[in-house]
Amino acid sequence: MQRWLSVAAGSLVNGPASARVNVLFGRPQDPRCSDIASQLFKRLDDHLATQPFLTGARPTIADVALYTYTAHAPEGAVPLQPYAHLRPWLACIEALPRFVGMVRKPGAGLINMSNVHNGEREVQLRVGVHERSAAVMQQVIRPAMPEQHIELFHKLPTLLVGGLDAQRRPWATVLSGWPGFMHAPDAQHLRIEALPHSHDPLALQPGMPLGLLGLEPHTRRRNRMNGSVVALDSQGFTLQVDQSFGNCPKYIQARVPRWVTRGTPPPAQPEGAQLSAAARRLVSAADTLFIASSTAQARGHAGAEGVDVSHRGGLPGFVRVTQHTDGATVLHIPDYRGNNFFNTLGNLAVNPRAGLLFIDFERGDLLQLTGHTELLWGEAPSREIRFTAERGLWRAGALPLAWSAPEYAPQLIG
Repeated sequence: MQRWLSVAAGSLVNGPASARVNVLFGRPQDPRCSDIASQLFKRLDDHLATQPFLTGARPTIADVALYTYTAHAPEGAVPLQPYAHLRPWLACIEALPRFVGMVRKPGAGLINMSNVHNGEREVQLRVGVHERSAAVMQQVIRPAMPEQHIELFHKLPTLLVGGLDAQRRPWATVLSGWPGFMHAPDAQHLRIEALPHSHDPLALQPGMPLGLLGLEPHTRRRNRMNGSVVALDSQGFTLQVDQSFGNCPKYIQARVPRWVTRGTPPPAQPEGAQLSAAARRLVSAADTLFIASSTAQARGHAGAEGVDVSHRGGLPGFVRVTQHTDGATVLHIPDYRGNNFFNTLGNLAVNPRAGLLFIDFERGDLLQLTGHTELLWGEAPSREIRFTAERGLWRAGALPLAWSAPEYAPQLIG
């Protein structure tokens, strides 16, 4: 910790803080300030590639000391766009309870509205974080993948995918392949050498919008990429990037995957509005789920007006299961404090349909559901997504992978 406090008193002051003072007071720019800032941010970015905060899994005074003049570096003409791990760290700090940021100079918080759609803006305004969150989104969300995201996609054996069916119902699914089944010919395109199974309710079409989530559970790294299908063949598909951004590692259970031989899986079993006993057991024991959502006007090549797929994690039983008076199964999903972008809640505010994916990490079973939602408001974690099932699919043994026992996220056990 002392090392980082020394950095705050040295490189941070002489680099981004001094560059900001020069701009604010109309002084001549000193290129040495920008050089010091760039070296500092590269050092921080490399360090944060493997952990959420500077000294480990929890924030300390070291994070507080380095946060402010790092977050305000663009006011000194020092960009943050090149640093894929630094920006999610800033977002994690800003999501801490009772966070209050330093006032930005006039004009510094101008919002790139193409990165924030009406639903996200509505939710951010409702909880009082719009100016801060939209400013962070302006810095974090980009139309191309940084090298760190390309590297992560390339090494993963799974990919979470969200999309819409022909009736525009959201579905979440997972694709698998040997590491390297995803590769990027350039920063604007990702090629995936895999397709949804013929039983999967998500059928790909050229031009359709998709949300992708690359997740490495044992390191708690995750990248989001929303894009549009620009090529589709019998072996896979290519996505053009519409939005690329990282997420902080909160609520991810660390588990290590291994390949297993399962044989031919049995036929998929349909689920109705009233879930089967096996489906209810999986949901009730789950510590992780994935949720697909979209804006009402979701379409390809439309920036923020697309599809998202995101992660939700909690201790086993964090999803409560009840039954509606008409017999339909209702899932109560808590909304824990996150990065305050509200990508999922923003979508649900304008389009209350969602798709859920539950994975049995030992048996490889998949439960895919689609249905409608209601948002129950309050302070996190009392906010809730109330999901009413409409239909679904149970796919036993669908994944040729099994994972180790979970190491629960420190936010859940501390």
